[in-house]
Amino acid sequence: MRISIGLVLTFFGVFGFLPIVGYWMLALGMLVLSVDIAFVRRWRRQAQVVLGRWMIVRYPRLAVRVGFTAVGGRA
Repeated sequence: MRISIGLVLTFFGVFGFLPIVGYWMLALGMLVLSVDIAFVRRWRRQAQVVLGRWMIVRYPRLAVRVGFTAVGGRA
């Protein structure tokens, strides 16, 4: 069920230029698919690592609040 929902969201996300659907459906579909499909999970994890590193440098207190920590456990 999750895979079919993820595929439908991803498919309609491609038509983001239409009024009702949007590009947000593409991102949400990939997030739903990342639970079950390994290569999509890798993309999500890589994006999470990049976002975490950026937040640690830019907003260290917020990064700690949302669960990102610096290397060595220091923020």
